[in-house]
Amino acid sequence: MIGVGAPASKRRLFCAAAMAGLFGASPVWAQSVSFKIPSQAADTGIAEFARQAHLQILVPSEAARGKRTGTVMGALSINDALTRLLVGTDLVIAFNDGRTISLSQPRQGLVKTALASTTSDAVSTASAREVSDTVTTTVKAAAPAALQELVITGSRIQAGGFTAPTPVTVVSSAQIQQKAAGTVSEFLKDIPQFAASTGPANASTGAQSASKSNLSLYNLGATRTLVLINGQRHVADGTGNVFDTNLIPTSLIDRVDIVTGGASAAYGSDAVAGVVNFVLKNRFEGFSLDFHEGASEYGDNVEMNPAFAYGRSFMGGKLHLIVGGDYTDNKGTRNFYSRPWGKLEPGIVTIAASAIPTAQRVAMGLPANIISNNVRTSAYNASGLIVSGPLKGLAFDDGGLTHQFNYGAINGGTTTIGGGDYGSVLNPDEDIKADYNRAAAMARVEYDINDNTSAWGSVMYGALHTRGDSFGARIPNFNAYPVLITNPFLPASVVTAMKAANVTTFNYSATRDFDLSSIASRNRTETVQGNFGVKGQVGLFGSDWKWDVDGGAGKATFAPDIHNTPITADFYEAAYVV
Repeated sequence: MIGVGAPASKRRLFCAAAMAGLFGASPVWAQSVSFKIPSQAADTGIAEFARQAHLQILVPSEAARGKRTGTVMGALSINDALTRLLVGTDLVIAFNDGRTISLSQPRQGLVKTALASTTSDAVSTASAREVSDTVTTTVKAAAPAALQELVITGSRIQAGGFTAPTPVTVVSSAQIQQKAAGTVSEFLKDIPQFAASTGPANASTGAQSASKSNLSLYNLGATRTLVLINGQRHVADGTGNVFDTNLIPTSLIDRVDIVTGGASAAYGSDAVAGVVNFVLKNRFEGFSLDFHEGASEYGDNVEMNPAFAYGRSFMGGKLHLIVGGDYTDNKGTRNFYSRPWGKLEPGIVTIAASAIPTAQRVAMGLPANIISNNVRTSAYNASGLIVSGPLKGLAFDDGGLTHQFNYGAINGGTTTIGGGDYGSVLNPDEDIKADYNRAAAMARVEYDINDNTSAWGSVMYGALHTRGDSFGARIPNFNAYPVLITNPFLPASVVTAMKAANVTTFNYSATRDFDLSSIASRNRTETVQGNFGVKGQVGLFGSDWKWDVDGGAGKATFAPDIHNTPITADFYEAAYVV
């Protein structure tokens, strides 16, 4: 709720706002829309009508105070529905441009106002009193006096974000559609609170986590961010006791409510960071189809994403069905060497005290962490490096020759700036964006038992298939593997150097990534969940009370498939095969 410039005692304007439908188009006034609005207080009734009709409606708060709207049920044109809604309220239309309607009380001598709309079938004005002399006036004449305060409330939010007990951020379906995102994480990642969340666009660094979209508010972790669907908990995706938002059909999302303060008091310890509630559409008339395909300027990250939604009412609007789903196929983006900036090998060098004592580092004017290009590994390389003893820094070539390893201008202990071998970096095969495909679908049916009570049931299915390479450092990393002077593969020059240094063994570190390849994950996640419930409202003690009873059950399947896992013992045996 937003208040500007005046105390509550002054003139106020109540605004019931609802974003346009899936494609953000203006409403077609003659089109049939399924309404379910029982008689209730005018402020909540007008707000609910705005949400279901995808309109913005303005009305002075004092004009709506103490009044009740009429019952609007079934498939009706917006014109007819608004007429029924305003019966008995003594409210008339002062302005209508096809998207925004302004309501007010009739002035002295003005009982009914008819205005031309931007659409072919304008909404007529409803008034409880019909008199013989109808006055037609202009928008300027019918507009209410200059306002000193404007109050805006979002659709179906009982209290606006600024006056709610906890701050609420709302992302509408129109914003999601404008982003053209194939997954939930793609359109939420631009919100600062979700900066640390995982998703397909984040690098794939785990056999289980590749391409998963786990939301994390304020970097407190996915296990401290509660994800709800229509206010209900969903079965976890099979790993980490968190829900993968890839499994939500984006085509059916009506809005996303994000609560970030004090939510744990109501939901428990899994909501310490906050709650993200995905509100899915439950009323929709007609059929919508969306398709987008694109690629990066480098020709990769090719993505194809079709989505649909279908809804229809039966039995005079008492039974409503909605189904929808979407599919995403993304070819991913390979490692950072596929980008000009990646070829510069950017990274962070953390200077360990064992490499440069802290006092010396401070005296040199060096920070503990340095962001730079040409950052490479200094604790190992691809073909082998002696990492300790008098022969430390002796590196092996693939042809059996050796050379002195370049530790660079600044060596932090495990990484160096300007030294090492080009291509020898942490996670060289790690995808910028993992290759994946996903599918999500939902079906929901609702039946109006009477004007105040309805029963509903829904089934939702989701599947995610991911393909990621190199989770972690270059694998296998044979760190400090002891090599004896009797090893038959040692070059003669190395044996001679060992004898001269009076050593019989040295520690050898290598990744062997170029010939043994990286570990690759090919994972499958599937979830299915069914929910059901009964809800309604009842008038007690002069107020409208809402109630609901619901339940659900779900199942999640996670099937990891890991390739190229090295058998370290066999590698050790191979080193002494002769």
